[in-house]
Amino acid sequence: MKTFHIKILTKLGSTQYKTIQAETESEALRKAEVKFPLHKEISITEEPRQAAPSGEPDLAFERNLAEVKLRSREKKARSARREGWGFMIGGVALQGLLLFAGFVTLWLAIPIIWGVSRIAYGSSERGKVQEALQALDTPA
Repeated sequence: MKTFHIKILTKLGSTQYKTIQAETESEALRKAEVKFPLHKEISITEEPRQAAPSGEPDLAFERNLAEVKLRSREKKARSARREGWGFMIGGVALQGLLLFAGFVTLWLAIPIIWGVSRIAYGSSERGKVQEALQALDTPA
């Protein structure tokens, strides 16, 4: 059996390097496809990936990590902005609705209050007039 060095590019954008034992290249690719179903591309490399010497950062990895972090911050900022607009528009709409409800309430309440006060005035005035009429009708 031969050893094949496989480079796997995943659908999420990461790259993995694996070693697979197989008789032929096509068999090695087939094994890699079965073992890593979420792949975008699988290829055979000539030699294994050389790790950076200890103490030295992998610049491509660092750049990719920084880019992912910045894109995450950008997405959070967009989400916060959208949420802010939603709260502001919802608040204005709610205030408008409450203001409209207040106007409708007053529009309906003022005639009712006026009518109740006229009923009360009419009842008390009617009672006074009836007492005065009774006083006139009774001989003194």
